[in-house]
Amino acid sequence: PPRKKKKKTRRKGKKNNEAVDSAHSDTVFSAEEALVAVGVMELGDASDVADSKSSHVPPKVWTDPAWTPSDDPNYPQNVNARAAADLRAVDVVMSARDRIVTSTRRMRWSYGVAPDDAEQSKKIRKAYNNKSPAVKRREAKELVARLTRSLPPDAFRATIVWLSEMATSLSDEDLPRALSTFIFQVTKFQAHLVAHDMADFLEARIPESGDPRLDDKRRDWNAMRDELAEIFLQAQHKYAASPPWLVYKQLARRYTDDYAMRRLEILRTRPDGSVLSRGSRPNPSGSSRQMGKPAMGRNVHVHFDAVPLQDWREDGQEPDGEASSYKRAMKEQYEFATRRMVFLDNLPVDVDEEELVDIYGRCGKIDEVQIFNRRPELDPGIAYVKKRNNIPKKEQKWLRIKSRYNQTTPLYATITFADEEGRKVALDDHLQIFGVVIRRHPVRSIPSEEMKSLYIENIPEGGFHSLDLEHNLSKALHPDLYICLHVGDHDYARPTTCEINFPTHELAMFAFERLQGVDMGSDECIMNWRRTSRNAMDFWTREIDPSVPTGKGAA
Repeated sequence: PPRKKKKKTRRKGKKNNEAVDSAHSDTVFSAEEALVAVGVMELGDASDVADSKSSHVPPKVWTDPAWTPSDDPNYPQNVNARAAADLRAVDVVMSARDRIVTSTRRMRWSYGVAPDDAEQSKKIRKAYNNKSPAVKRREAKELVARLTRSLPPDAFRATIVWLSEMATSLSDEDLPRALSTFIFQVTKFQAHLVAHDMADFLEARIPESGDPRLDDKRRDWNAMRDELAEIFLQAQHKYAASPPWLVYKQLARRYTDDYAMRRLEILRTRPDGSVLSRGSRPNPSGSSRQMGKPAMGRNVHVHFDAVPLQDWREDGQEPDGEASSYKRAMKEQYEFATRRMVFLDNLPVDVDEEELVDIYGRCGKIDEVQIFNRRPELDPGIAYVKKRNNIPKKEQKWLRIKSRYNQTTPLYATITFADEEGRKVALDDHLQIFGVVIRRHPVRSIPSEEMKSLYIENIPEGGFHSLDLEHNLSKALHPDLYICLHVGDHDYARPTTCEINFPTHELAMFAFERLQGVDMGSDECIMNWRRTSRNAMDFWTREIDPSVPTGKGAA
């Protein structure tokens, strides 16, 4: 609400404080709520908040002391303080000041400022020499403290290093003539915060008329400060207007490795209460990380083992409730589909379902055909391949060699026959060994029982660690399967592809359907029955295409 104007009084600070309190009394955070907003306080229970009559209930406080900037080693002022101690900043600025002020070549603020005459320079040196060592050290400490508070770590370190170079310069000719050149180059956006202090300290004072460049920096700084303050104020109003239970429920938590291990232990618990063992690899960094934040590791291909939490084939008894979902589905669907399914590999990039039905329909009636790993948007068409034959002979030779040793395409398919007889014909020894040639591609038949692995590819780099991936996959397949990282792979690797090995093809089919709706952090993330080869792009773009010959005799 707009504030009413009050009469001016000498107690200006008190008037402003009262006006702010009256204007924002309904939206201003309490100290505890502000700490909750930055994740310092523990979240209160939603039930406690909902039952309360007040709009905001003070949250529960952690047993640890409240967070302050001095507790955070990464806080910029703390980083600068450590750098000042390591670089002996106070001694450096004292030496630099002594070298610059007492030199015969006086430093000025900018090239546009007239240099001091000999008499003025003499007065400045005399006044400086009359100061006691204690006064000089006190002034040096004040400047270092000002730089520590005002500059980001990179600019602070660069400033101290520059002053160190000035202190060790051998000749007066090596000293810079204008201080402003360095300040604007190193401190950049914060130049106006330290310019006057450094100029006064090094006796290169700014003219009384000022410097328009500093005025521009100050205006930019104030504009950004006001914009940020407005953003914080809007967020504060939204926070105050939100339902208390929603605010407390959605505030950030601290997810650590210990918390992740506790969640994984819940997913590894069998129906009888026993916990599936898991060999854990220690964190090489030696410290606990926050979930979803970078940790040590590499972009690798990791392996997982799918472990059934219930052995369905031992006791012959079907459990009740949610735990029996897999067994019912396996009996009614997956085992029956496995007995009628055949996998086909090395398909041409332009093959379609109708073509496969025409070819394999001779084996028996077909219920369904699915083709995987197609990328029609990358296919330039057969005209491109024919045009490619007009290339020089040396490159044609390379293409022939490339085509000869890279015959397996990324495309594969599944054919589900109406009965087991059709599958039996499609799995004839000749079709499994030599296959059916489709446009110079030998397409082999593979029994579905051999396909017991799933491959998840195009996982966003840095998006998941192996530990995160294990939890997400296990949660999606709970309570039937637990996806455990393979022995030898690392909990803290950052995989871009992974392989999940299952005891049976039926379990793999069950997981394939369940994992279709799992969010892996990117729309480009895909799941396949076969691992996509590294040269898949060459096939999709027809850089490798055995269906059209190259070289001598090409059509």
